Amino acid sequence: MATENLQIETILKITELLRKYYNGENLSSLCFPENSSPEISDLLHVITEILEKIEIYSNYIESISSGNLSAPLPKSKLKIYNALMNLESTLNHLTWKTKKIASGDLNQRIEFLGEFSQAFNRMTEQLKISFETIQQQQEELKKRELQTEKDLKLAKAIQKNFLNDYVEIPELKTHVIYKPVIHVGGDIYSFIKFKDRGLLGIFIGDVNGHGIHAALVTGILKATINSAGVLKKDPAKLLHYINNRIIELGLDIFFTAFYGVIDTGNLTFTFSRGGHNLPFLLRNSEEPVALACEGPLLGVNRDIFIEKKDIKLKPGDRILFYTDGVTECINDKGETFENTKFMEVLKEIPDANIKDFLSHILKSLIDFRKGDTFNDDICLIGLKVL
Repeated sequence: MATENLQIETILKITELLRKYYNGENLSSLCFPENSSPEISDLLHVITEILEKIEIYSNYIESISSGNLSAPLPKSKLKIYNALMNLESTLNHLTWKTKKIASGDLNQRIEFLGEFSQAFNRMTEQLKISFETIQQQQEELKKRELQTEKDLKLAKAIQKNFLNDYVEIPELKTHVIYKPVIHVGGDIYSFIKFKDRGLLGIFIGDVNGHGIHAALVTGILKATINSAGVLKKDPAKLLHYINNRIIELGLDIFFTAFYGVIDTGNLTFTFSRGGHNLPFLLRNSEEPVALACEGPLLGVNRDIFIEKKDIKLKPGDRILFYTDGVTECINDKGETFENTKFMEVLKEIPDANIKDFLSHILKSLIDFRKGDTFNDDICLIGLKVL
């Protein structure tokens, strides 16, 4: 009777330990009874083996669930082994499918995971549709880029045609350097000839922006100048005319301009300004003199005051016209050319011809910038009285 009671007590302890394991305690923390009967010992041995296998498979499942598909699957005769082997095979196959999709093969499909297969296949189908749409858009963008490139080249040819950089007057020597940021720029210049011998008009302007839009605007400005007739002899009247014509067009165009007329007969230079950078008069080794006069940004208001001034010139005088791409050129320290080098460069090589003088300014800009690419259009016009 005592032996029977001991066996019952042992079975109860085993039951309690199994309940603890079922409720989450580790196998290593369980302490099974010792010195039991052979039957009880054999039962404990089988239970321990089963629990150890469960522990091993639990660890394996935890490993693959965290993405470690290289974890080895422990062999056994338990049915869970076959189930886990099938799961491992399925996950490896799904991984292979996913890698094929990642490499661009969007025709991959799976048929062995029920509702997941349906969701997966819908996802790949949507990816395929999206990818094809992106490809079509890229092809369309490429076509547009090619067309834009053609348009820019055409605009460049047109702009080059009306930006006349050569004028022949015996008493003057002129030179121009024009470097747009892209094919075409927003800077405009023009030498205006008159029937009166010895008269020459010099126009320089800067339209906001670059590219085709800016080229079209500079073309409009050129056409407007050409239509001004006798007003071209009076700088203030010409700038008033251009300002009002642009406003009448309603194109919301804003620009700066400077226009002057030189009379080589009496050596005078008459000029007006619409918000543009002030040109400089350079006379021998004297300090550069800014040709200052009042006048606001053009294309904004009709009722504006534009001042007109004139100065006397001497043989050997040089006048430099430029756009803000020169003065606002920035170096790698964030400094502007205007605030650091501009006035110094203007006083260098005072005896140089006008072409060499402009080339010297451009070289100084390139050295300052440490490269020949600029963040704005560059336009330099030089004029020398012979």
